[in-house]
This record gives sequence, C-alpha cells and structure tokens, in this order.
Amino acid sequence: MAIQRKNNVSGALSDNKTGIAIFEATDEEANSIYDNYDKICSNVLAYYLYQWDAMPILSFLDK
Repeated sequence: MAIQRKNNVSGALSDNKTGIAIFEATDEEANSIYDNYDKICSNVLAYYLYQWDAMPILSFLDK
C-alpha cells in the first residue's frame, strides 16, 4: 500500500551516519509505514518510531 503524505521531511543528521524522517500520518498509516520499513531494513539498520503529538512545524514547512 503506497501512502502519499503531503507533510514529510527527512534527511541525514550532521554526523552523516544517522538520519531522521518526520511525517504526518494516522496511527494506521504510521504502523503500515513502520511494518514496511521493518521488512526492508531490519537486518541492516536500527530504527525507532516515535509519536509526537505536537507537530505544528509541519504546517510551517508546508508553506
């Protein structure tokens, strides 16, 4: 299932060894993204999914 998100930001951090992706999604969409990522990256990367309830920055980035 492909999920198109209007508000998302991703990229490497300053050490160029770690990265971050921030996206707006429902719980169902976020779990689907995590499950798909797990299938692809579980043997290669350490990754975590955190919920941040206050994401007003995405509204500013969209403008």
